[in-house]
Amino acid sequence: MYAVHSLRFGPRILLSCPHAGQNHAFTQAGTPAAFDLLDSQALILALSLGLVKVAGAYVGGAIINRVSDKAFVYIVEIVIVGAAIALLVR
Repeated sequence: MYAVHSLRFGPRILLSCPHAGQNHAFTQAGTPAAFDLLDSQALILALSLGLVKVAGAYVGGAIINRVSDKAFVYIVEIVIVGAAIALLVR
């Protein structure tokens, strides 16, 4: 059973089960390792992608803090138009 709860930052989906507030990330991450689906190459790839993601979030946050609101809107619009053109060309 799902319940949608509207908060200040938008709708949140809450599970109506006894474990809804608990974090099961560690048990979910252990499942592929238990079935030998996670080899060393996949683990290295996942860790490197995670590090790049963290670094990109830090650099992106630093850039956004220095750019004005008007320039930020233009940057977002340019990226959206560029992605649309790339999809149409493909």
